[in-house]
Amino acid sequence: MSPETNPSPSVWRSLVICMMSVFAISCGSDSNANPQDDSIDAESNNSIIYDEDQAHLTYGVYNEFLLEAQDVGNEVVIWNLVDEELPVGLYLEESTTASALLFGTPEFTGEWCFELTAETASGRFASGNICLFSADNDELQYARFQQDKYLKTAVVNENYSTEIPVEAEPYKGTLHSTDSELIGFTKNYEDRNKPVQIKTNYGKFDIYGKLNEVTTAKFVLRVEDSNSGLVNYRQFQLSVVESDDSYQCPDGYYFDDDLGHCVQDDLDTCGDGFFYDPDTNTCKPYRQPPEYQCYPGSYYDHFLGECVYFGYPRCPYNYRYSKWSNRCVRRSFTCGFGSRWSIIFRQCVPRYSYSCGFGSHYDYFRGRCVANYRSCRSGYRWDSRGRLCTPSRRYTSCGNGRLWSPRENRCVTRRRSCHAGDYWNGSRCERRRRVRRCSAGEHYERGRCVRNRRPPQRPPRMMPPRMQPPRMQPPRMQPPRMQPPRMQPPRMQPPRMQPPRMQPPRMQPPRMQPPRMEPPRMQPPRMAPPRMQPPRMEPPRMQPPRMEPPRMQPPRMQPPRMEPPRMQPPRMEPPRMRPPRMEPPRMMPPRMMPRNN
Repeated sequence: MSPETNPSPSVWRSLVICMMSVFAISCGSDSNANPQDDSIDAESNNSIIYDEDQAHLTYGVYNEFLLEAQDVGNEVVIWNLVDEELPVGLYLEESTTASALLFGTPEFTGEWCFELTAETASGRFASGNICLFSADNDELQYARFQQDKYLKTAVVNENYSTEIPVEAEPYKGTLHSTDSELIGFTKNYEDRNKPVQIKTNYGKFDIYGKLNEVTTAKFVLRVEDSNSGLVNYRQFQLSVVESDDSYQCPDGYYFDDDLGHCVQDDLDTCGDGFFYDPDTNTCKPYRQPPEYQCYPGSYYDHFLGECVYFGYPRCPYNYRYSKWSNRCVRRSFTCGFGSRWSIIFRQCVPRYSYSCGFGSHYDYFRGRCVANYRSCRSGYRWDSRGRLCTPSRRYTSCGNGRLWSPRENRCVTRRRSCHAGDYWNGSRCERRRRVRRCSAGEHYERGRCVRNRRPPQRPPRMMPPRMQPPRMQPPRMQPPRMQPPRMQPPRMQPPRMQPPRMQPPRMQPPRMQPPRMEPPRMQPPRMAPPRMQPPRMEPPRMQPPRMEPPRMQPPRMQPPRMEPPRMQPPRMEPPRMRPPRMEPPRMMPPRMMPRNN
């Protein structure tokens, strides 16, 4: 079996992680114990890293950049694309080493995220959520989207509607793909019963519907410029939450809607690699597990349980900071405290090998179980001592129309947010320029510029089928409800057992001919009863004397009434036939009168 089709490493890894998850759930936790070396499994430890600055692409311009898998050694590596599609126009190099090239000419704009895995035959595994950004090209004429990737958040059981403007006329728009069964395109007849509908309108896409569950759906729209014929794709994300104004920031932080991230509630902003601890009212360094490897220029955030680039602000739980959107954006999944998203199982699994009581989770920095943080609305922070949301002192002290700037450590006038791909330079929004480290025809790789290799284009290899443990919190890709056909057993009616029609044998009276009488001696003939053999009956042979007797009518012989036996299925007994008793008629000799001479 070839390495591409042999799922044995994935199967063994799935079984091991599943057993670890079951063990963590079934075992108790020591609130004062320190994490062990195996507190973080290999899937969450090893990641696929890349230079985020080189992930800034331009529509219609060829580009290459390198992806590297951590801690897979010098073994043969199999790269797989997980349950999604690569950005349109890009291809993944056929590589068997710890590095692979992503190359091509982007046919999309905006931010596009997808998941990759790299694994070896010995079970080493690395994974990564790769996010690229493709800027608009002012030198080309094509239809352009006027809405970034992240749509307005929907609330459970509330009517939802938004629109995606398109700058082009005329154009042709359609739904290219989606990872959710909840989204449909109105022009497709089979999609008209889905809860969220996308409809093309004059110069825009209309999105409307109503959802009754917490979920996140991604879909890709396609627009074609009718004049130039160029096609533009964009990936969008729609999140459905319980409340659209609640966030779970770390203790001592509050969320600011205008800034789009969590803000420290006291002291000056802590430097890179440090966080604000409200218990001691000081900045403390992040505690990184000894076995966990963060990529260069990043640190381990114990609250999010992942590596974060230096200079990025802190984000609420289930959020990540998007450099292109200039704010924290919601992830494509929702996990509870103490759990993380598993690319193998496509669901949330325990993060550490400790189990805490209901309503609590394991805090790696403190080395013990702590109460879960509750969601608070913008301008409020979670007080872990009082276990309630309280107004932020810093948020309210700046007054109306002003906000606290973590960069300047003072109150400044509130500003409007910039579009994706732009940034705030202190006075206005400017387009973020790509950091070019190499000249045209080259790309940056391992600290130096190398010429583009332009490998052959091949379709990406999809991840082999995965084994899933019992569902903890699936991503709600809800398939249509398939009800098995109602199998009704055929109505078994007992065969109608009709007794055979027993017709009595046709008994014909014997043809009785008067005996030939010879005068004067008249002796009645001896009439022997006929031998009756059912059903064939032969009358006795009688030879009457040759005489012409007076006309005599034979007695009317009625055959006996034969009633068929009552048949009780299934036991059939033949009726007992008794021949009828045939008595010969009593023949009186005629009186012979003597002749008068």
